[in-house]
Amino acid sequence: MNLSKLSFSAFSRVNFSASTFPEPKPRVPLPNLRRQVFIQTESVLPVRLSEKDAEGMPSAAEIRRLKQAHFKQWLDQFAPSERRTALLFLEKLRIIGPAELNFHLRQAHQKLSTAMATDGFPSDLSKTDFTTLYQASSGDLIAYHYRKTNRIPKVHFYDQAALASNGQNKSDRALVILDDYLATGAQFFCEALGHGKTLPHDQNRHIADLVSQYRNVYFVVAGVHTKALKRFELIEAGKTEEAIGEILEGYKEKGNPAYETPIRKVLGTIPAGKMKLLYSFVERPLLSQDNPRVNAEERERLRAFLQKHNVYKYPFGVGGLQGNTVFYYSAPNNLPDMLWNTKSRRLHPDGSQDKTAHWRPLFHRLEDVSAYWYAHAHKLPAEQQLW
Repeated sequence: MNLSKLSFSAFSRVNFSASTFPEPKPRVPLPNLRRQVFIQTESVLPVRLSEKDAEGMPSAAEIRRLKQAHFKQWLDQFAPSERRTALLFLEKLRIIGPAELNFHLRQAHQKLSTAMATDGFPSDLSKTDFTTLYQASSGDLIAYHYRKTNRIPKVHFYDQAALASNGQNKSDRALVILDDYLATGAQFFCEALGHGKTLPHDQNRHIADLVSQYRNVYFVVAGVHTKALKRFELIEAGKTEEAIGEILEGYKEKGNPAYETPIRKVLGTIPAGKMKLLYSFVERPLLSQDNPRVNAEERERLRAFLQKHNVYKYPFGVGGLQGNTVFYYSAPNNLPDMLWNTKSRRLHPDGSQDKTAHWRPLFHRLEDVSAYWYAHAHKLPAEQQLW
């Protein structure tokens, strides 16, 4: 292959088969990676629509052309000699489309059903309430996917404010908190449990009270990073102090009593076994020796590649977590900058960032800043904000 003329057709010849996904395998055929990249990038295509159908909508052929053009723009930012490694990098990602998302939510729900039966809750969900973190963000989407794929009546789903104000005795009930993915669990432990109540605009200000009111709390996600998994395992085992130490490790407000005290107060009242994390898949850091999808040679090759292409400040993702999961509707920020960060810049030959030349990310990440305290919005580029 002539790497100087590497085009989208080269990408289409790379084998991105379902075998790149670890067990358990979905019961439905997985779309290939190229198709999933197309789905994910559709909302950020920089190319002008020119071909439309009779009703004024872009034709299927035009949409395919635009998606191919967007992918090629991303790949062309690398030197010809680096494009094979860029393709290898994409091959190692877990790109989750709607079908696979539904599969993982079914798997997670099966585990939830087993756990709740063990804990003595009725299978008809008459003693169960479902809610989400950040309803206006991924929470709404996950709640929809979850109840549709598992055929759960909508009457079991509530927002946090409704649960907090209904006056119901919750001491014999189960609370299920839904989300798509947990990287570190910081949003839940630090933002929601820690100081959500002190922030009037934070949607999660009711979570701390709800967690204390319910008999059992189940956090259900499609996938979890090993970082968050370790923290939940410590809490479930009743090792509260060790869990708090893990949670506060690297937290920007560590040592600030205004933040630490509420976290300690809430977690200190949770007995062993009350809070459980249920999930379908575990995400291991991309370059970890525990990641079975990357061999030793590939690990070193990808490490050098990511270190070289430090296009902003998180070549291994926020927190250095080496995330490698992408959802069809958004990209987690623990992925390397080159994939999602709109603040990224192209590099000079010496490796320094060219502040005048924007890097074109491959995937789209959109923050619903209405779900956060407002100061958070000022840190995000305008094109990455949703109000």
